[in-house]
Amino acid sequence: MSYLLTDGANNVEQYPYTLGDLQADNPNTNFPRNISSRVDILTDFNMFKVTDVSPPTVDPRTHTVQEETPQLIEGSWKQIWSTRAATQQEQENMAASLQSNFSDLIQKRLDDFAKTRNYSSILSAVTYEDDVNPAFAQEAEDAKRLRSETWTAAYVLLAEIEAGQRAIPSSISDIENDLPTLAWTE
Repeated sequence: MSYLLTDGANNVEQYPYTLGDLQADNPNTNFPRNISSRVDILTDFNMFKVTDVSPPTVDPRTHTVQEETPQLIEGSWKQIWSTRAATQQEQENMAASLQSNFSDLIQKRLDDFAKTRNYSSILSAVTYEDDVNPAFAQEAEDAKRLRSETWTAAYVLLAEIEAGQRAIPSSISDIENDLPTLAWTE
């Protein structure tokens, strides 16, 4: 829940404005414990609740969304959003962030798989490639093959995402079906 402070004439003085700000700005005032439910008191201090409005959906590779100063619409303060084309620098930053986040998702998936056999990471599992214990050596082969297959598929997905041919994944579940199944040879 967010609030704002006005000058008494519906001009926003501060946004966001918190209950802590109200108490700090009025140190000699004894506010009730449940002040957030006391709209009458908040109004007396020109403090108003701002109704949350979902930001518009844009392609973050090409556009940015920015919160603006809330506006009084039909008697209540509402959150306002604006969109604009991303600058070249913002697009480059987004591409770098996208690559980093995407790589982190893929790496975590591989590392989590390796942990199912008590390896600390996929890299750790691969290091057992020439181990004298045949079970460890087989797990290393599996890890090595699955790591290669996964990254091969991941780079194809990343290229599609960067080209705008598919949505930016928010979690591994968004792309799980497009990656190789991770399974140990039994």
